[in-house]
Amino acid sequence: MNPILEQFLSEARENLLYLDKNLENLPDGDKETVNALFRAAHTLKGSSGLAGFDAVKETTHIAEDLLDAYRNDKIAYSSELLEALYDMFDEVTELVDATEESGEVSQADPAKIEEYKKLRAEILEEKEEVTQGLDTELVVIDDEIPFFAHFFPNNFTIQNFDSLSFEPIKLTNESFEQMQYYFVDIDLSSDTLEQGNDPFYSSYLLENENILCVYTQVSSSCEQIKQNPLQWATRIVLFVYSNKELLEDAFYNFLDEVTIYPVSIKSLFNADLQLQSNDSLHDFINDLQSLQEKNEFQKLPSMLEAVKDILNPHSLQGFLFGRLEYLLQSDTIQPSLISKILDYIFELLEIQTKKISPSSSTQEETPTKQYSLEVEDEKIETLKDILLQQKQILQTIDNTNVVTQVKEVLVKIEYHLKQDFNLDECHDKASLLEVVQNILHSLCKQYKNCEESEEQIETKQATKEQTSNNTPIIKENKPSKVISKTVKIDLQEIDNMMDVVGEMLVIKNSLPYIAQALNNDNVEQSKRDLLTRYDEINRVTTLLQEQVMQMRLLSLSFIFDRYPKLVRD
Repeated sequence: MNPILEQFLSEARENLLYLDKNLENLPDGDKETVNALFRAAHTLKGSSGLAGFDAVKETTHIAEDLLDAYRNDKIAYSSELLEALYDMFDEVTELVDATEESGEVSQADPAKIEEYKKLRAEILEEKEEVTQGLDTELVVIDDEIPFFAHFFPNNFTIQNFDSLSFEPIKLTNESFEQMQYYFVDIDLSSDTLEQGNDPFYSSYLLENENILCVYTQVSSSCEQIKQNPLQWATRIVLFVYSNKELLEDAFYNFLDEVTIYPVSIKSLFNADLQLQSNDSLHDFINDLQSLQEKNEFQKLPSMLEAVKDILNPHSLQGFLFGRLEYLLQSDTIQPSLISKILDYIFELLEIQTKKISPSSSTQEETPTKQYSLEVEDEKIETLKDILLQQKQILQTIDNTNVVTQVKEVLVKIEYHLKQDFNLDECHDKASLLEVVQNILHSLCKQYKNCEESEEQIETKQATKEQTSNNTPIIKENKPSKVISKTVKIDLQEIDNMMDVVGEMLVIKNSLPYIAQALNNDNVEQSKRDLLTRYDEINRVTTLLQEQVMQMRLLSLSFIFDRYPKLVRD
């Protein structure tokens, strides 16, 4: 049997037992009870979808809709509601039983599913016209381009880039039913976990192969999380290959906190990054524009490779041209699309800054300063690592102490290299960053054993960081336990057993000393010590046996709790 299916059957039993025992409390209308019943049904539906048990997923989805309507006061309690829920969960129990016996996923009776759908429609008083239009509670933005592109490294798997529209995709109900690429923006409030919602588990319900990249950012401070571990606000952005049904099922409990953006070519370039100031890019951009005018893009990959040395990978230009280089690896991308992408890149750069024209920028920017450095060969790599670390700190950390800290490091470097970096005039991150870049540039130009430029090294570091930061945590597959070999044990009983085992260890450790003291002069004393230890061992092993038997026993309430349902049937 599939290990995931085995795990599901084990968990399904618990949820079904809870539902069976507590549905009788539904007429009371207690919010906490109704919410707990809804969560049990939602978990059952989600995990059944993950296990590929579509019959259970369809049935529990209908029951979940009824419970959701009841808990949100959209419908009043009625005996028809209770009977419908009992019938649906009885059907799920039979499906689970049949699957356990056969080892294969049981299929639902289509007639029963249709019957349950009619029941739902009658109870909710639904009408056919409700299903017209974009039938979803998801917030779908189809005319805006989100600033998400830089969150994701170039490891998304898209077979044909021409299949993505350049403009935002206008969604219809029919197109949303089909699998398509989307950005999913999950902006969670701090009480999400306290309400019983696990965003990472919900993401897992989209299925591993459907999630291409993940970006997470926790908004709550460490102090807030320490005070209440269940209260933390976070932002999760997913790049997925999905559709309406999968997205609704996964995020059903907090749809109002989820926004969907269809992916287009533009959205793969729209990034919230700082512009790099570098005169040398002007010639490169002029060459790009010449290529575009002639519609000759054969030299474009080699040009992008050559310009890497002067690009900061954390800047807007570094990201845009790096993403373009990646897309050019696809054989399906057409020259017309390349030209559109270049137009969009130029548009982004012109919107961000007016320094794109050489006439205006040459007056505002100072040329890179060269230093004559004397560094011992064995210290070159160490110095380069220190400078790269300071550069990364300036680019990534945003607080008032960064300028002071980096400046102190540069003062020490200035002293050891016997240089004057004019640090007294550096009062912000930008000026310090310029000094660091100048030193790195001078170092790598002056010494041949400084083989890689600082930009190339940064690119490797950034790639490693993005790979580690964006590895989907939801792809972790843990081994499942076999159903017939699992048993639930109270934590207190485990603690009691640990105490007994501890006593046994103490007794065991005393036996070698008795053996060592055994000689002709104290035989009687040694016998008495051994008998004493025997009594202790007998007491402890008896206690251990009782503890193990107690943990292995099944409470009679497991049987008697089913009697109310039997009587009702």
